[in-house]
Amino acid sequence: MSITLRYGLTSAVLSVVREKGHVSGPDMESIARDLRIPTSRVYGFCSQFPEFTRPPGRPLLQVCSGPACAATGWEAKVESAMGELRLRSEILRVPGLMRLHRPPALAVCLPGEEERMVEGFRQEELEELAMSLDRKDLSSYPLPDAEEIPQAGEASEGAVSPWLASLLRKGLISSPDEEMVREVSGNPAPIREFLEGECGFSSLIAQAGPPEVLVCDVVGPCPEGSADLLVSRTSPGMVAMGAAMAALALGARKVVFYLPWNLLELESVFGRVAEEAASLAGLEWEVFPGPTYIPCWRDIGVAAVLRGTMLWRAASICGRDGPLHLELPTLVCGAFTLWKLPWMVREEGGLEESTGRHTLIAVGPDGASRWMELPPSLPAAELGKRLSEVLGDRSPKAFYLEGQENRVYAGDSERVDIPRGARRLLVLDDSRCMAGWARRMLEMAVEGCCGGCTPGRTAPAAAAALISSGLKGGDGEHGLRKIKDLLERAEQLALCPQLGRTFPVIRKCMDFFPEDFALLSGGEDKPEPTVSGSSKTSGIGGRK
Repeated sequence: MSITLRYGLTSAVLSVVREKGHVSGPDMESIARDLRIPTSRVYGFCSQFPEFTRPPGRPLLQVCSGPACAATGWEAKVESAMGELRLRSEILRVPGLMRLHRPPALAVCLPGEEERMVEGFRQEELEELAMSLDRKDLSSYPLPDAEEIPQAGEASEGAVSPWLASLLRKGLISSPDEEMVREVSGNPAPIREFLEGECGFSSLIAQAGPPEVLVCDVVGPCPEGSADLLVSRTSPGMVAMGAAMAALALGARKVVFYLPWNLLELESVFGRVAEEAASLAGLEWEVFPGPTYIPCWRDIGVAAVLRGTMLWRAASICGRDGPLHLELPTLVCGAFTLWKLPWMVREEGGLEESTGRHTLIAVGPDGASRWMELPPSLPAAELGKRLSEVLGDRSPKAFYLEGQENRVYAGDSERVDIPRGARRLLVLDDSRCMAGWARRMLEMAVEGCCGGCTPGRTAPAAAAALISSGLKGGDGEHGLRKIKDLLERAEQLALCPQLGRTFPVIRKCMDFFPEDFALLSGGEDKPEPTVSGSSKTSGIGGRK
């Protein structure tokens, strides 16, 4: 029996957006009539995604607000130039430009033209951009090159995993392999164990049973410089084959490939490779384009978009347990995780090898990136040595790990634990003020929540305001305690795990770098950063 997902609303909205560049009020009313649903439902759904409802005919600037760009502290320095750009364009803050880039960065697009990226800008460069928008001529800004593949760090060379070696040397499996399908069908336990470790859903499957639909999300949990999108662009066949193998191992009957709606070339590619892989495994399949950025816990948000459901409603149904509790039960896995599976099965000992190393992209203070393969735990001093290529002559002040869960460690911690499912390691040096970075991360958390619960709507903004102004009144240590208590209570009360991606990281920043926050208590608007303290032993973060 065919598995049908009821997502006519998303498809109808996207057809209008692709034709006109946006969806207007009359368009929403027309969609409601065609689907025989209340107009308010269409309005509510569209309003969740600014990329669908932006004013027509104006240039679009997508400003990267990801952790790496936030760490540069560029906004206060170029505020006047940004004001000029606001007069000439529609500005959207996004949680991360998906292509690898040098921070800070923004993507700019004139109506009907291809998107261009502006990197590492200064005030005079933004003023020049404003004049280019006046002239409606962006020809001096180059189109993005093909996706750059970072090189392996020196500490990884000669000992990289088969999946990373395939990417660096382009030694990809040319086509799906029937022998791999038979191996997974006959012995699914190792694949299931790996996926449970990477995505953390073992208890959910025990409660809710196997998913009926497996969604391969090509953006993944970390949109800034997305490792998931990188491997989807460079080795889509391996991503598709990995998704089919995961569906077989978990007992799902259908595979859906979720792609950003504006990546038309990738949609075409996945339409070809998905059919080959899913058909070989005897699965139903579908390629589904949807919003690029979803203000919600990513797994829940993707599942909600597939059904045309309001994000807050999906979050209230799913709670902390994710979309396995939706109807149909759905599991969302990032492409980066699924990309590894064919090589693990093909290479003898590959599955066992995966538990002893974690593959991720390391990004330095200036945006230099390298592939790294790191053990699950190592001393911070050793990690700093391994990252010499991205650090240069700088000293690491903090290590920020992104993925299925997020963690932060001081640069002089006794040990750094690399969680399963890590995508990126961002290194912050001694020039960074961790109080300012924490404040910007909280502002990002406001933008990244669906607004379905009071903690998600108010707690990040309240905590950011306390950091900005409350501590300046001399609140000092008492103010820090208030912020920690606010964040902890809000995380416990939130509907979904979204706040758990940021709040534990902020609390640890306060523990590790009290000097940076103490400067704010003295009334400093732009505190000078301080070096990290001594003997910090644990970083924490991620969802519960």
